[in-house]
Amino acid sequence: MSNQEFLDKRGSDHRPVLVRLDKTTVEYRGNFRFDKRLFNQPNVKEVICLAWNGNQTLRRVSTMEKLKMCISALSKWKQENNCNSLTRITQARAALEFEQSSDFPSTELVWTLKNDLCKANQDEETF
Repeated sequence: MSNQEFLDKRGSDHRPVLVRLDKTTVEYRGNFRFDKRLFNQPNVKEVICLAWNGNQTLRRVSTMEKLKMCISALSKWKQENNCNSLTRITQARAALEFEQSSDFPSTELVWTLKNDLCKANQDEETF
């Protein structure tokens, strides 16, 4: 973390810059990147709003803390809602193969499974 301050000009046409570096104790596991596939998912906007506006009753919450809460909420939501498109592709392929291999495959179910597989492939390409 750092902070900078531009000091007054004194005897020169240049402004000195005072930079303060603070050691942070926060450890990061990795970079968070917003997943574009979340745009059209139900309840994602509500999850973000709840995380952004939550727990502010006792004290003011910094923007960094709000962002961390949003990251945590989105990560949890993704885990709970099976957003891994490779897993969904594998599951859809297996279900489609099982249904097509049955003695009396349901054309309606086969059509639904093909649409699910197509959607999972599109999501993987978007990712």
